[in-house]
Amino acid sequence: MVELMKIPKSVSLITGEQGNITDLIDGFFINSKQYVEQVSDNANDFDFEIKSAEVDYRDIEGKDKLSYLIYKEKYIIAGVLETRTPYNNLHYTFFRDLSFL
Repeated sequence: MVELMKIPKSVSLITGEQGNITDLIDGFFINSKQYVEQVSDNANDFDFEIKSAEVDYRDIEGKDKLSYLIYKEKYIIAGVLETRTPYNNLHYTFFRDLSFL
């Protein structure tokens, strides 16, 4: 039985240390996917996709990034927003929405 992990707390890193957060993001997405598969009667691997998009603001250096796990092409079940501070440090904010279950 898959136990749903808590949504990770926000994380701030110095630019160049992004590799330190990869396992946390992957684990969060994998756990969310496995939980939905467990509680849904007809979920399969083809129902899930990880997507990313860059958010670009005018006159601001650096781009923010949104990565999310989508289910059945309409439910965003988990995601992480990567934002840059004015000092070019990175901040990661996690979210999950399983209200469709």
